[in-house]
Amino acid sequence: NMQLLTSAGTSTYLEGNASTGAVTLYHLANAPRITTTASGVDVTGTVTSDGLTVQSNNYLDIHDADNHVSGRLRNVSGSNNALAIEADPNNSASGSFINFKIDASEKMRIDGSGNVLANTTDVDLGFTNGDTGVVLRNDGVIQAARDETSVNNSVLYVNKLNGEGKLIALYKSGTQAGNIGIVATNNIFMSSVDDVGIGVGDDNLYPT
Repeated sequence: NMQLLTSAGTSTYLEGNASTGAVTLYHLANAPRITTTASGVDVTGTVTSDGLTVQSNNYLDIHDADNHVSGRLRNVSGSNNALAIEADPNNSASGSFINFKIDASEKMRIDGSGNVLANTTDVDLGFTNGDTGVVLRNDGVIQAARDETSVNNSVLYVNKLNGEGKLIALYKSGTQAGNIGIVATNNIFMSSVDDVGIGVGDDNLYPT
């Protein structure tokens, strides 16, 4: 073995291991920081760099406290200009997701089922040209398009996921004027803000 020591001989700065072939660079108090291995370099501590380049077909892994690969950045196989962001690439646990945060607060996540979740906020995915758009709400999905063939053969498609209640709230100058919603299966109602209106069900009109 080879060692580079301080003048007092109490601290190691550089060490070469003849049996493993590893070379280790130390900081003060015999603290190892960089060690060569058969496959590359192991770094202990924080790396500050002006840039980081990962060669083609390789990847950058992020490990958790148990040394599982919790996240991975890599290029998409077969493509020269596409990036893959992966959570739990080795499928070592269930319930994996990708989390997006701003100012330490979660704004969006993609879960293991492919759902895009926006916490408790609304998400507007409308296109800038105004031709089509999707707005996701807490309790349902609203889709809108100029072309009636774009969204379920309609210009406006509203899907309430749970229970009865309002589908559309009607406003004028910022003040609510009425509602259109579901009373029961296949029944709809139309009412003003004081719940006076008409309902449609089983081919009949009735007060709401």
